[in-house]
Amino acid sequence: MKFDIMVNLVILVIGALVALAPWTFAPVCVSPMRCWTTREVETILGALVAGLALVATYKALGRA
Repeated sequence: MKFDIMVNLVILVIGALVALAPWTFAPVCVSPMRCWTTREVETILGALVAGLALVATYKALGRA
């Protein structure tokens, strides 16, 4: 496996963890009303990072 493919896969896993964390094992805060937007933004940013890493991995596999 090429180095850039491995790095993209690691970034994909980290992005997925960031997207899932506020809903599962690392809640943002105790009161859901106060922290709804923080949780939502963290999920969107994590999904965006994971999506970009997935696209980069796909493009890197096409070059290999």
